[in-house]
Amino acid sequence: MVDSFERSPATPAAPPTRRWPIWTPASSASASTALRPAEKLYPRAMARHGSGPHRSGDIAETLGRKVAAGAPVRAALIAKGMIYSPAHGDTAFTVPLFDGFMRRITPAG
Repeated sequence: MVDSFERSPATPAAPPTRRWPIWTPASSASASTALRPAEKLYPRAMARHGSGPHRSGDIAETLGRKVAAGAPVRAALIAKGMIYSPAHGDTAFTVPLFDGFMRRITPAG
């Protein structure tokens, strides 16, 4: 015996409306993720010390500043994912071998 199950005729679903482009590489680089000039100096100073982690005081000394003056820059770089703090007062790059890359691209001087 065959069940009499009626199906409604298949109606094609309307394509979802989207606003293109949803994401582009240029749109991901916003002002909040771009490094400011002071934020560029901090990783350069870290790279001079070689592979990390390094004490924040050593980096501040390289920059010729007090540790307290470098704290906001350090916090901003941690928030942006450039560096991390493996222990209290220590700083290291999030990307392995990034110190070597910084030394290669940084002009000598």
